[in-house]
Amino acid sequence: MKKYDLIVIGSGAGNIVLDAAIEKGKHCALIESNKFGGTCLTRGCLPTKVMVTVANEIMRSKHWSKLGLIAPAPQLDWEKFSARVWNKINETDSVRRYYDKRGADTYHGTARFISSHELEVSLNDSTEIVEMTGTDIVIAAGARTRIPDLEGIDDVDYITSESFFGEDWPDKLYKSLIIVGGGPIGCEFAHVFSAFGTEVTLVGHNPYLAPKGDRAQSEALAQSFQKRGIELHLNKEPFAISQNGNSKSLSFRDRDTQEITTVTAENILIAPGIRPNTDRINAQAAGVSLDKRGYIMSNECMETGIDGLYTLGDINGRYALRHKANYEAEILAYNLYLREQDAPYRRASYKYTPAVTYTWPELASVGLSEEQCKRDQLDIRVGKMPYSHTGKGYAMGYDSSTKGEAFVKMIVDRSTNRIIGFHACGDEASLLMAGYVYLMQNSPHEIPVLNPELKASEACKAARLLGSKDIEVITPDNIMSIERSMTAHPSLSEVAAWVTEYLD
Repeated sequence: MKKYDLIVIGSGAGNIVLDAAIEKGKHCALIESNKFGGTCLTRGCLPTKVMVTVANEIMRSKHWSKLGLIAPAPQLDWEKFSARVWNKINETDSVRRYYDKRGADTYHGTARFISSHELEVSLNDSTEIVEMTGTDIVIAAGARTRIPDLEGIDDVDYITSESFFGEDWPDKLYKSLIIVGGGPIGCEFAHVFSAFGTEVTLVGHNPYLAPKGDRAQSEALAQSFQKRGIELHLNKEPFAISQNGNSKSLSFRDRDTQEITTVTAENILIAPGIRPNTDRINAQAAGVSLDKRGYIMSNECMETGIDGLYTLGDINGRYALRHKANYEAEILAYNLYLREQDAPYRRASYKYTPAVTYTWPELASVGLSEEQCKRDQLDIRVGKMPYSHTGKGYAMGYDSSTKGEAFVKMIVDRSTNRIIGFHACGDEASLLMAGYVYLMQNSPHEIPVLNPELKASEACKAARLLGSKDIEVITPDNIMSIERSMTAHPSLSEVAAWVTEYLD
């Protein structure tokens, strides 16, 4: 059995911990069952944003006439466009080569726990099974599309985000597409294909699009989608799917009236949410606890309650966002390999986790929504300002006719004047949000103890005793105010944030 100081399962954000361990001379292994680089690089953030950027330019061109520009509408070159998408996805090869050169052992295969610190890895390109043990193991195996239990689903060649950026990548643009799911993934695909000219029908379980954001954003997005001709069916429960030749159908009922509707298109994208890959890695054999959704339970130090077992990213069930996974990985790398001996552990604070939905308009949020504040009976002040009330907004083509389409919204605690929520809707909303994330993330606030029933290390317990003092008060002009915060990924705000890494 091979022995390692550190084993990382999953080659996404966990690579940050791997890099830190390698720098300390640790003997390390990296295991990846799919493409090296994780969800973000191969089927998530990056290939989708290549698509979104093109869709945004098409949508922007529709406003040229308001600016006094006369030009032919842009035409999509599917072949050239496809090549750009796959150039990004194929960077996966360089990830494995990088770690091979750094001396880590890389395994392309599926890891399964056989005990708390023992794994067997079934290699993808052979029948060989490699057994290994690690002093520390980081479980960063991610998640995958949650496939709903629909009548007939086993007989239909539907697509998911995984298969779309794989064997189901189309040779040409779909004429029509049904999307199941009104969250960020479903909305982004709806935006992209509608802009490209596909007839899009979106069926969502919730009454609102992108329901985790502020209601004003959701309503603005729905209005924009409907204006563009996207057919929306919200508050619906799909129950059956079928295929007839080159067409596919989805049947659903209204969750209030129970009225049944059937829609038909060339293809169907299933994107109602995700499920963790805990079953694939046999996580329970490691002794870790799973919540009712199947995610690995862990505390704010990324500890699972089993000494030497840690988890981060989508598989822990706290925000399926790459920047959140990076944040966790940086904290874990610090705690295990980078901190000075007497320095306290860092703990993760999720209170001000930024989120962006890359649609047209773009949606960006951090902190509480107005609806959450009302539910919690908080005494708040709310300010909402449209882009059109600024000179730059007017220059971009926003005016009184578009004031509901692009705006920022601030929510403030009435008694303290502290910002507790910020939401932007419109061009580069993620950029407008970035400064608020740094202000809010670095404000003094208590970090909750997560899953206190789990065994915690003595170092994590000691950090908890510091209470609110474990949020180091950093002056806004100190680079640590950026480095200790989450920066929405992938957005241009990363350019301004990551420049700190290039300081000599």
